Amino acid sequence: MPASIHEEPHGLVGIARHYIRDLVYGANDGLITTFAIVAGVTGGGLTPRAMLILGAAVRWSPMGADMWWHARSGADG
Repeated sequence: MPASIHEEPHGLVGIARHYIRDLVYGANDGLITTFAIVAGVTGGGLTPRAMLILGAAVRWSPMGADMWWHARSGADG
């Protein structure tokens, strides 16, 4: 197995550069999907139970699950 080429970031700028992609994608995904769920539930007149089910589905959506696995594995790319 080849050696890992991962390097821990140092300093404020290094840490910001290391995590900026996850921050941008996470914020974008969170804002858009939250807005879509609220708009759909409001427009459709759904019950609070349906809203909770949809919220759980969004939380464990492919994007959310992918980011969780990415963070857990420490993989780059």
